[in-house]
Amino acid sequence: VQAELLTVLGTTLIDRHDLQRGEALLTEAVRLGMASNGPRHPLTLQARAFLSLAHRFSWPLAKRRAEVNSLLADFDAVSSAAPLHRFIALESDWNLLQAEGQNSKLVGLAHKIVDLPGLPKAKQIEAQWLLIQSLRKNPGSGEDLAAAARSAFAATLAFHQQNARHPAVIEAREELGRTLASQTVSHEALAELARAAADAELVFGSSSPAPVFFYFNLAR
Repeated sequence: VQAELLTVLGTTLIDRHDLQRGEALLTEAVRLGMASNGPRHPLTLQARAFLSLAHRFSWPLAKRRAEVNSLLADFDAVSSAAPLHRFIALESDWNLLQAEGQNSKLVGLAHKIVDLPGLPKAKQIEAQWLLIQSLRKNPGSGEDLAAAARSAFAATLAFHQQNARHPAVIEAREELGRTLASQTVSHEALAELARAAADAELVFGSSSPAPVFFYFNLAR
């Protein structure tokens, strides 16, 4: 019970960008889970998956690769692992492949994530965006990226009850704009990027990093 509570608290802190304290709580959750239940218990796997995401910001690549490989092997050995937690582990691998410069492997992994059964709707949409980002990093796939991005954005907007200023919708709109720009749909891309930057400034404030980043992408 204590390990599960620490996992919830740790992931909440990381979602609020309190990375140091969140990672510390998840580390303790993993330690307790390993001691009480072993590495392949569902609650231990959950904590390990979230911790692997947190290590994205603090661990060197080689250490992260060893961690992710071990985590994925243990997920593969446990057929009853929760789809959401399996998604988190694969997302950690996807982030790591990017950091390692292995872009050619991203599309295959993203398709594997998209095909995971039993994912919550929010994660199904997130998986669509991972695939779009993967394809964008590997031009020449032959897939209609612009159509895929418009579809994923529509799904994101619908999931958030048409709230155009929900943070997830703002982020999705920016991804839509970047994808359209990569497909030389210039006019529509500029409009979406400008809207994302303006909405981010309204929601997060002009001093937040988000609108600055979005305006930078718009300027490019």
